[in-house]
Amino acid sequence: MKVFGFPLWAILVGLAAACAALFALHVRQTLDSGFVAERWERRLLKTGDPNIIQSWSLAVLSAEPGKQAGLASPNNFPSGLASTWDEGRPHALVRFSNRTEDDHILFIWGSGVLGHWGLAVGHTNLNPVVPGQVTKKWIEGVYIWKDLH
Repeated sequence: MKVFGFPLWAILVGLAAACAALFALHVRQTLDSGFVAERWERRLLKTGDPNIIQSWSLAVLSAEPGKQAGLASPNNFPSGLASTWDEGRPHALVRFSNRTEDDHILFIWGSGVLGHWGLAVGHTNLNPVVPGQVTKKWIEGVYIWKDLH
């Protein structure tokens, strides 16, 4: 049997190859942590403003300790953060100074399967201590980090 002048088996093989390629692309876009984190970073650099994120973070850090958790809730995040990953908004942790790190806000995206990535945001003299993760300076005091699986 022929369809559009091609044998039916050839059309079925072509359709199977196209479906396999689409499935492989889908798996890469959802389960390849490097690909997902790079796409997140590209979106962040395009939609986020590091100065606004830093100003927001410094305002949270300067607030009274009892109010910081409420201010750092996802509903109060600066614009540009919520839309960087299709799977959800980040979590924000207020990190306090100790022997190894300065006060900063740690924004975390990701999952147990993919790993985690995010931002460490503090004063311009922030020394980002995110053990085991790759850090890249966006601006002074705002660092991109990744801990991928």
